[in-house]
Amino acid sequence: MSPTSARANYWQTDTSVGKKSWSHIRDEEFKSPKQLINEFVDVVSKNGNYLLNIRSRAGGTILDETRQLLLAFGAWLKVNGEAIYGRRPAAIAGEGPTKLQPKGPGRDKVESPYGENDFRAASKDGKLYAIALGWPQNGAWAITSLADGNISLFEGKIEGVKLLGSSEKTAWTCTAKGLEIKAPATQP
Repeated sequence: MSPTSARANYWQTDTSVGKKSWSHIRDEEFKSPKQLINEFVDVVSKNGNYLLNIRSRAGGTILDETRQLLLAFGAWLKVNGEAIYGRRPAAIAGEGPTKLQPKGPGRDKVESPYGENDFRAASKDGKLYAIALGWPQNGAWAITSLADGNISLFEGKIEGVKLLGSSEKTAWTCTAKGLEIKAPATQP
């Protein structure tokens, strides 16, 4: 179970690609890449490590569904790995209306309800990485934790905003309501 905020010490949690079992069974239901990635980002933002069980058949081969999940995860990391590898927790692990699901068996079998107003944060080399857990319906994100008065939480001022994986210039403005970022025309 993921804590609600960043921890000073590293910690670890685990999950499986399947919803029913950690071993190979018939008629398994698989989690979506979005669910696994959002859970991963939530854990990383709180100084955690994410152990993913990929299950295999008795002979060691993996199912095509598992292979596709891993390829999607890898494609996401290829674009966003800069925000993950070598990172440290930020002053605030994230924000958003989505709360963690209750503790106990089966909590990770439900699709992640994260959306465009949910963000998780990490820092590295003096940069803050805010990871949006959904694409904005209205064409812009608003990160309220980065409002004019709160930027001191992140040890500096906002000098620029870039969307990883996008070659388009990112339009942004920082107001008393928060950091407003216009989404590019093409989703990376």
